[in-house]
Amino acid sequence: MYSVGIQDATLPEIGQSALQSAQFVLSRNADAALLPYSLVLGKGFAGRGTAVLVSETLYTPLSHEMILVRGAGDDARKFFRFLQSETVMDYFASNGL
Repeated sequence: MYSVGIQDATLPEIGQSALQSAQFVLSRNADAALLPYSLVLGKGFAGRGTAVLVSETLYTPLSHEMILVRGAGDDARKFFRFLQSETVMDYFASNGL
């Protein structure tokens, strides 16, 4: 919002969370919202309006990281490996993550 100069106009209207902002739009209590792409791809938004991706030149993308703590059990290690699999990486990429 700062990079396009609309922060002052939108500041009083910012929701407590992305989910709350999505609820405002879906209930028609807001005409538009800045939401995570992964949220917009959900079934609740299908056919409900128009989504436009914000250019990555206007913001710094969030970095998502995970760690496996020392002494983690087998289930945690399996889950850690699963999250690094090609299937999961493809899913994340196709869902805006």
